[in-house]
Amino acid sequence: MTSRAPGAALLCLLGMSVASGTASAASEDPAPAASARYALNIRAGLPLEDALQDLARQTRVQLVFFSQITAGRSAPALTGDYTLTAALTRLLDGSGLTFRQVNERTFEVRQAPARSPRSQVTARTNGDARRSAPSPASGDLMEEVQVVATVEQLAATRVPTPLREIPQSVSVISSEQIRQQNAFDLADVMRNAPGIATRRTSSLDEDAWSRAYQVNSYHVDGGGALKPTLYGGLDVYEGTPDLSEFDRVEVLRGSDALFTGNSNPGGTVSLVRKRPRRTSAVEISATLGSWNNRRIELDATGPLMKEGALRGRADAVYADRDYFFDRAHLERKRVFGALEYDVTSTATVTAGGSYQWDDALPVSDGLPLYQDGSDPHFPRSTSLSFDWAYYHTRVSELYAQYRQQLADDWSLRINVTIGRTTVDTGSARFSASVDPRTLSAGVPAATFTLRPDRFITDSADLTLTGAFDWLGLHGQLAAGGDYTRVRGWQVHDSYLGFGPVLFDVRTFDPANYPDPRGTRTADLTTDFWAKLEQYGAFLSLRVDLNEAWSVTGGGRVATDVTRVGGRALFSGVELQPLSTNRGATGVVTPYGALLYRISEHLSWYASYADVYLSHNGTPMRADGSFIGPKHGVNLETGLKGAWREGTLNGSLSVYQTAQGNVPLSDRANSPPGLSNCCFVTGEARSRGAEIEVDGELAPGWLVGSGYTFNLHDAAGGGIPVTSSPRHLLKIWTSTALPGALSAWTVGGSVRAQTAARGNLLLACDAQFQNCRPTEVVGQRAYAVLDLRAAFEINPSWEVALSVNNVLDKRYYLSQNTPAMNVWYGDPRNFMLRIDASF
Repeated sequence: MTSRAPGAALLCLLGMSVASGTASAASEDPAPAASARYALNIRAGLPLEDALQDLARQTRVQLVFFSQITAGRSAPALTGDYTLTAALTRLLDGSGLTFRQVNERTFEVRQAPARSPRSQVTARTNGDARRSAPSPASGDLMEEVQVVATVEQLAATRVPTPLREIPQSVSVISSEQIRQQNAFDLADVMRNAPGIATRRTSSLDEDAWSRAYQVNSYHVDGGGALKPTLYGGLDVYEGTPDLSEFDRVEVLRGSDALFTGNSNPGGTVSLVRKRPRRTSAVEISATLGSWNNRRIELDATGPLMKEGALRGRADAVYADRDYFFDRAHLERKRVFGALEYDVTSTATVTAGGSYQWDDALPVSDGLPLYQDGSDPHFPRSTSLSFDWAYYHTRVSELYAQYRQQLADDWSLRINVTIGRTTVDTGSARFSASVDPRTLSAGVPAATFTLRPDRFITDSADLTLTGAFDWLGLHGQLAAGGDYTRVRGWQVHDSYLGFGPVLFDVRTFDPANYPDPRGTRTADLTTDFWAKLEQYGAFLSLRVDLNEAWSVTGGGRVATDVTRVGGRALFSGVELQPLSTNRGATGVVTPYGALLYRISEHLSWYASYADVYLSHNGTPMRADGSFIGPKHGVNLETGLKGAWREGTLNGSLSVYQTAQGNVPLSDRANSPPGLSNCCFVTGEARSRGAEIEVDGELAPGWLVGSGYTFNLHDAAGGGIPVTSSPRHLLKIWTSTALPGALSAWTVGGSVRAQTAARGNLLLACDAQFQNCRPTEVVGQRAYAVLDLRAAFEINPSWEVALSVNNVLDKRYYLSQNTPAMNVWYGDPRNFMLRIDASF
């Protein structure tokens, strides 16, 4: 964007893609006369969006348009002397688009009046509507920020689809919201995503929960698995993905019947990678926050060959931080690069990779609770961590994508990803609860890698999408398949107890607990490997029965197999070797949906979605039969609306999510010594309602908000999962001030939830005796307020100050924790951020 004049800024915030000339040219050149002629050179076959970008650069005007309306369209050659009107007419000929002049230097390209409601729907669903972030002074869009208008990765038909046309609950967290909320990794995003509750599991990691089920399905670009889980719930590494590689995050709540196998019915998350662009741009961001939280990121993109047929992108990050609790530390270095090449006018190849170095002093557990499950209320800065603890990870990734436009409405996409991860760690924890009389917490236990853990992840997926007309009906088809393989090797030494008894948590001194490897041999040595393979195929068909009604049907067939082997030595004595296979074969998960377009802005929908999850192990019934995989069914209906040309979206949904075939201990028929027998089955159930409003309420006023009401019944009548509270509210907003204060942007967010019961656990004393069931302290109701103010120094520089947890609320970020400890949420903290774009 050439400058942030009020008119241009308004159009940018309206969620449009903006093409412009250089900053200096726009600010110094007079407005183009109607008869002014330009010597233009735009080659044939360029995507229409790129051709318009070239036209804007060569004429030094601003062209504003939704990317949705240009997607899938090519431009003719434009060589010679043209007036601006003639050039736009030539480029838009036959595209169904038109243009109008907004002000003296800005023109809007938009959809021509449709001939029928059917054609309006087709135009909306065949594109990718986005809104642009603050444009760099170079005149290219540094980043397109998809807000709420269109979803591609998680849509029911795997084609770009407006949210109003998707018969499930989907949220899109745009890169602008990510930037303003200083979300640097996926955990930061999920903490602010509507309908999602998070739970800290270590100083490095957090889990996400949706509709009372843990989210364990994460994908990149709608394809390969991200950070998959191996045997026994083992994650490939601790930590959530850094967002420097990604543009936006799409969150589906409920079962993902078509594109995800072997997962819980709570939801699916897809991260969308950044892509190289055709014109040069550079963006730099630097942050400085409480507890020595420092981060700097450089993102650059541009053409590497004439006319941008080959283009590249590179991103580098350095981050270093402490925490509000004692001793914990994390240093991160990350690089990402990608090349994109137009093989033909209809085929594009993208190849890229990343490498991440994480070096941390970790904290494995939160603050311990009393033996009765209540909270001792230790200071939030308390940390039972050890100075010698370490956690070193190296995560590398290579990927390739091929996109082919086969016909006007048909396309093929292929993704291949290879990942390698090594983890070298040593840590310890106090596993006993606190004696309320003495504050004793027993002795710690420690675990070390004898050699770095190794994990190899390979994934590939293929998707074919297209539209067709048959017997007077318009349809959209999506078909494809995917394959994921994860292999892991681990060799660990464990010390089941070392050092003196901690008689008072308040007097903990890590100097009293030196590295146990220097004092004696390990109690337990484990050496095991695991291999997970899962693959599947899907087919989906959506048909417009008439101008108002659409029906979608489809299904997925999936298989997964996990093999585990290894051995263990306890005090030098080899235990029984470990060897197990588990999984499910040929599981069919159907999907069906109905959509009714009530008006131009409002739709009603109803959907059914199924998903399955294999068990850890092979649970059996008393009669010797095996229990099949869990099945998670999501029934949902609701209303969806879209206003302001799709930049403001809203939804109201009512749902029921159930997971059946959940194994429950059959104590009356369980012989001693058999861990996989005997079980009966039960069903967990969640039901509730969700309201979401997302987008632009008024020019320059952005909002992202969601309210969730959830009732959960645990299988077997246990305590309901506390990671999804009954009431959950999240509101984020940002607005540019008017008039003389137009350089200022102010905003903030609120996260609030009601109280929840604690989990039921077996509590023992420091000697692991006198054990009894107890309910861990529950979550009190709380609300956290964050505020932000930003000042635009000039079109290239912005400085912002964020104050988080303004009221310094004391709350837990660890509901439903499986241990007798809790993690507190961050106290009041500050972050200063500087953004520059050129």
